[in-house]
Amino acid sequence: MIKLKTIVLRLVPLWLGACATMVVGGIPPSSFEFHPTVPVGGGLPGGWMVAQVVIQLGSASPSDPRAVWCDIEVGLPQVNHLGPVSNEAAQVTCAAAADQAARIVLQQKLAVSALICKRFQERMEALISQSIPGVRVTKIQTAGLQPRRFPDGDDFGLLGWPASRRLSSINR
Repeated sequence: MIKLKTIVLRLVPLWLGACATMVVGGIPPSSFEFHPTVPVGGGLPGGWMVAQVVIQLGSASPSDPRAVWCDIEVGLPQVNHLGPVSNEAAQVTCAAAADQAARIVLQQKLAVSALICKRFQERMEALISQSIPGVRVTKIQTAGLQPRRFPDGDDFGLLGWPASRRLSSINR
């Protein structure tokens, strides 16, 4: 009986490790720092604000660990047909959408980094648009802003990428 118990205790972690892909973490709302790029005119729907974030998406799978950097620009109206969009509401909505989109996309086990980022952008836009009509999530496009980076620390030893690249080279 002891031998069977020992065998089971040794096999269960191997089985779990082979099957599991762990997606953890959460981007804080403060990572989405919005900047107005088009002023609001006369209280009508309009105005535009943009947040730029370079996000590391990662999964800790024993068989296929992955870390992908994605540059994201979230643009949204300052006032839409529902009324004004506060900076705080936009930040919270974007952070929640980024977390959910990352989980969904990383579970798809896509092999190409560009495809992972594209799907992440599409999923984020779909999720945010449920609360904030008119949102656009793309690669970084608006010049003159300093993109935020998440995570800030060098947990995976990969921060040479966005730290050493300039905005003009991100979209090449």
